Amino acid sequence: MAIRIFITGGTFDKEYNELNGQLYFKDTHLNELLGLGRSLVPVEIRTLMMIDSLEMTNHDRELIAHQCNSCEENKIVITHGTNTGFRSICCHEWPLFPLG
Repeated sequence: MAIRIFITGGTFDKEYNELNGQLYFKDTHLNELLGLGRSLVPVEIRTLMMIDSLEMTNHDRELIAHQCNSCEENKIVITHGTNTGFRSICCHEWPLFPLG
């Protein structure tokens, strides 16, 4: 069975605007990264959102949890910014990922 990868944004998916120095989201770089790493692991990739984790709301976190709990795969990777990753994991009950 494939590994499910949910894209939510984060710095490695940002692009750099050389004219104004700002970072912005366009598309995920994950396919390119997997290709550069010559990964042969079967994956199913779904982009849920492309936002900075500082802008993530509880509604966004609920969407991530819902998608994790309703997908067919039992191995899941979530791309997520570093600033609020712990908050996203700890603020919801995740039946697939019990914390205690």
